[in-house]
Amino acid sequence: MKKKILGLLSVAIMIISLVGCSNNLATKNNKNGSILESTHFKIDGIYVDESYQDENLGLLYLFYTINAGDENLELASVSTEVKVNDKNSYDATVLSSFIPKYTNYYYGTVIKKIYVGKSYKICSTFKVAKGDLEGSKIITLDNYKINDIDKIKFTTDDIKKMENIAKIAEDLDKETYNVKYKEEQDKLATADDATVKKVKNDINGYYFEGYVNVGQTLQKIKLEFEAPNKFNVNLAGLKNNGTYEVKKGMITLDYGDGPRIFLEYNYINGDINITNLNEQFGTLVEYDPLGEDD
Repeated sequence: MKKKILGLLSVAIMIISLVGCSNNLATKNNKNGSILESTHFKIDGIYVDESYQDENLGLLYLFYTINAGDENLELASVSTEVKVNDKNSYDATVLSSFIPKYTNYYYGTVIKKIYVGKSYKICSTFKVAKGDLEGSKIITLDNYKINDIDKIKFTTDDIKKMENIAKIAEDLDKETYNVKYKEEQDKLATADDATVKKVKNDINGYYFEGYVNVGQTLQKIKLEFEAPNKFNVNLAGLKNNGTYEVKKGMITLDYGDGPRIFLEYNYINGDINITNLNEQFGTLVEYDPLGEDD
């Protein structure tokens, strides 16, 4: 068996200016008496994804910009907690099927370092009791790493209910949505026969090794491809398999009864490179501090 070593995906921290988003939500105070901005924290969007199916829980999306100020910060999507009416608390979760892929917001369990004077956009999701998402209730935030987050508050009246994550992303920032959606569609376009043949030749009979973040720990992954279009994956000791398809800029993995995986690929110095292994497989295993099942 031939072998290729796949390095970890490196994600550069983006420097993003503190300007208002297209949905005009992030003003310091709004008509509901909410306070959506402090020195270090600014809410850019608050949504409920109605495509999330659960009898008791709704999926709350919180998009926000962090300003490190004069102190370096270390944060991830799971660092923040919401509290409703100062009673019920909900920790952030990361869900593989609800990644905000059409946005410029980081979503994951890997801790990101935000340096002095820099800003960073983060998305957090929370599984919240449906009753706590109604009735003009007050929602506050808790994150001990952000000094003035206790000043932030909003009500359930500030929450926008949207059909799915695509609609959420479009409402949050239409320009970014349009760009990212087009990029994805281009990569998912049907590949010509020459491209399919080349990619299959470069991956069949090879396995790719690396480390991905599952929950909050690094776990080894081994992804193996076999002719004509089969794959086997061993992640954190859990084995699975299925079939793959080569697209113009992606390799799609289909388990049959599980979430579909979209692996982006390119070529560097003639060698094929999978660029988002960590993102795709790192959120495949859900991080849920409550231990609740979907």
